[in-house]
Amino acid sequence: MRRILVCGLSALVVAGVWALSPGTTQAQSNVVTVSRDWALIPSGLNPGDQFRLLIRTSTTRTARSGNIADYDTHVRDRIAAGHAAIQAYSSDFKAVGSTSTVDARDHIRMNPNNSAHADVAVYWLNGLRVAANTTGFWGQTWENWAGGDCRDEVGTACTNASNWPWTGTSTNGTKASRLEYLGNAPIVRYGSLATGGNTSWPISNSQGQAGVARPLYGISPVFEVRVDSDEVVPVPADWG
Repeated sequence: MRRILVCGLSALVVAGVWALSPGTTQAQSNVVTVSRDWALIPSGLNPGDQFRLLIRTSTTRTARSGNIADYDTHVRDRIAAGHAAIQAYSSDFKAVGSTSTVDARDHIRMNPNNSAHADVAVYWLNGLRVAANTTGFWGQTWENWAGGDCRDEVGTACTNASNWPWTGTSTNGTKASRLEYLGNAPIVRYGSLATGGNTSWPISNSQGQAGVARPLYGISPVFEVRVDSDEVVPVPADWG
């Protein structure tokens, strides 16, 4: 699909749909461009499309630390040992979690009230779509989040699907109410998969003892499928 670049405007027109070009606004900062043949591009996406990848870590940890960097490190260590195509981006992944000083939705740049945060679809790494946008991610349910949908850092189905992940987060992405955020011993909030009789609250399902070892959700930066130069046709701003 060829794209039309309007000279004098930082925009792209694709089949009548306008999209900002990378770097045009703060919302597009930290976008990582991947080649069109990258192994982890979700099915059905085209050049110029943007997305995020989600994992549930294959390893576990307690929720005693009040430092979000400790949870980021746990996620990044798993990505560095994960699918070969994702290892190079390990330092860009973050834990989906809240502490006393940070809300998850700000930490992972998915605050629906912040126009500087990109609003893109989220997919399981090497799997199905989780949510079509930020609003869907901070929702009561996800599109595909059964035990068999969940993916770890290698892109394989999660084991022990009933071991639900620490988040310390309310369903809207802010730190959990009743002080159940990460690092608040003895009780911390966790999310869930749609397993057994559970059908809701992937981010904020219940609470448990902070000393129990649980996995974490990890999420990527915004990826964008590269648009090759021969697919962009420049035209003047007053083109009819």
